[in-house]
Amino acid sequence: MFPRARSFRDGQLLAGGPFETGAIGWFNAPAFADMAAVADFNLDRYAITTVPLGSIPTATADELCVKRACTFAEFFAFTASSTTARTYFDVGGTLRNDLAVDQPRFDWSLGKRQLVLSSDSTNTIRNTAMSGAVPGTPGTLPTNFQTGALTAGISREIVGTGTEDGLPYIDIRYFGTATATNSPSIAFEPFAGTTIAAATGQNWTLSCYHRLIAQPSGLALAQLIIDETASGAYVTGAIYSIAAPTTASLRSQRVEAARTFSGGGTVTGAAPQYRWSFTNGVAYDFTVRIGALQFEQGNVATDYIPTAGAAVTRAVETAELAPVLEAIMQRASFGVSVRGQNLLKGAARIVGAASTGPIIRAASNRLPVLTEPTQLATGNGTDLRFNPWAVAAGFDGAGRSIIRNGVVVQSDATVTALNRSVVYLGRDQTSPATVYGDGNYDFMGIFPARPSDVRLAELVA
Repeated sequence: MFPRARSFRDGQLLAGGPFETGAIGWFNAPAFADMAAVADFNLDRYAITTVPLGSIPTATADELCVKRACTFAEFFAFTASSTTARTYFDVGGTLRNDLAVDQPRFDWSLGKRQLVLSSDSTNTIRNTAMSGAVPGTPGTLPTNFQTGALTAGISREIVGTGTEDGLPYIDIRYFGTATATNSPSIAFEPFAGTTIAAATGQNWTLSCYHRLIAQPSGLALAQLIIDETASGAYVTGAIYSIAAPTTASLRSQRVEAARTFSGGGTVTGAAPQYRWSFTNGVAYDFTVRIGALQFEQGNVATDYIPTAGAAVTRAVETAELAPVLEAIMQRASFGVSVRGQNLLKGAARIVGAASTGPIIRAASNRLPVLTEPTQLATGNGTDLRFNPWAVAAGFDGAGRSIIRNGVVVQSDATVTALNRSVVYLGRDQTSPATVYGDGNYDFMGIFPARPSDVRLAELVA
């Protein structure tokens, strides 16, 4: 039996700030009573078992469920060597990049406080600060930018640059009546593609924020382009339709396009572009705000990395569990529950381990979740990239169970053989290459015994 929560009256906690200790602490509420550790990122509160590391293997589940409040640093060993390359939206909706080395990143972009974990990535667009732009008609584009010939009858005005909610932008006006059908591009790096090294088989993603500032008449079709180049010449590429900009806030309108390079062995570079498609005979007058540009390797857009003259790399963020928590998950019987939102990558690791496979990961299509090394998968739920999600799993000498929100528990008699000498949230160690779980995290709970299937279902309801 797990210890019963105490010091409640009519279901209400009698006391308890985030770091309250003793029997009346928040962590003794019924929802947490069967857990040995709780990380509630939304409310910035954490609790950990009072059993010392050396006693974990022989302690009873009841003993391990006696908890005390702790800090984030007692729960996780968090490392991240980057500072200004790591951005987040604060509670007021402003983008910031003021973190210190090894400081965790908490983001409010989805309407609540969430821990953000990202893999390493490089923004190859060198001038997202928009420096060098000069207002005028046509004006001067930012340094390193280039543009194709305008559609006949259409004029361009560089209105100005600035920041909106911390996002750097340029405002560009297009006006006139098109006398031809044409699609002029703005290249964020030269069209020749000699400044960004790329090769066939690589995945690349282009992203930016855009917003409509004014529209007295007409709105051309907005698109993103990713071109493959060789020795300064175009080889192949693709045009990607994107959502048309609206007058909503800039931070709410990020668009992206992903491409797997396929131009053959001669491909050496890339040219990321934004373009408008104008139609002959249509009168146009609109002003668009484009900002926070990013072109990076990978098949998803990761959090914006600011640049100001050179490409910038953001280092990986790692949240390894404290040794006492790893010891709990090395027991024959244990369980874990995680909640989050926007899990970006296919096969993303949610709870990772050492070399034999993750404890919980997403499937490549991001619909079911599963555990390894012999795979046990849930049924399909909503896409983990675009929705809140919850997962839970339990293990003991009789087998294992796993569930995600929207489906039923799946169980088998396989006894886990995972190497749990180290355990991470949002990544694994080597399997065979390190894989990450880029996304936003709300909660993690660790159980000192395998939860029942009924309890697992409660955890993801």
